[in-house]
Amino acid sequence: MGTDYSSESAIIVDLESMIGLINGKNKKATLEVIQSFVDKIMADQYTSEETKEWLKKLDKIPSNIKLGELKEKLREFHAIKGSAGKYDGDCHFANGMWGEDMMILWEDVIDVSNIVLPDLDQIRIFDSYRQQVDCPLEEVSFCFNAEDCYEKKLNQTGKNLEKIAGNLWETSWTTVSY
Repeated sequence: MGTDYSSESAIIVDLESMIGLINGKNKKATLEVIQSFVDKIMADQYTSEETKEWLKKLDKIPSNIKLGELKEKLREFHAIKGSAGKYDGDCHFANGMWGEDMMILWEDVIDVSNIVLPDLDQIRIFDSYRQQVDCPLEEVSFCFNAEDCYEKKLNQTGKNLEKIAGNLWETSWTTVSY
């Protein structure tokens, strides 16, 4: 018997920032993405009736909807139920969907935004005071791989070390004591 540990890291972006990708220039394409998402999830035989009710709020949004109203619909669709706990909370999307489901929508919204962003790794709701200390709790979090956001270059001392070692391998690990 043992304890498994894993560590993750990401660049976290909040829902409001992601909704900010939607503007007058890409509203029509975003509406098409939303409709495609609704159609796909509604057609899935495993979609719950509760989720279908939530999806109806995004179904057949008229093209003349005001941008602010569209953004508000998306905010409402991402409502959260539950609360954070000391070790484990019970936060989840009120619409009954999982972060993986929401990625279907947001990967396409990112594509039509005409802004090149790193690939979206996951969408989640952090809900543990102890395990996710530096994370935004009880909020929708869009997680991007930090390595996709930065370029690392060797400085002079790193170049000197590379000369004597031949190769530099950056390694990470977790130490667990029992």
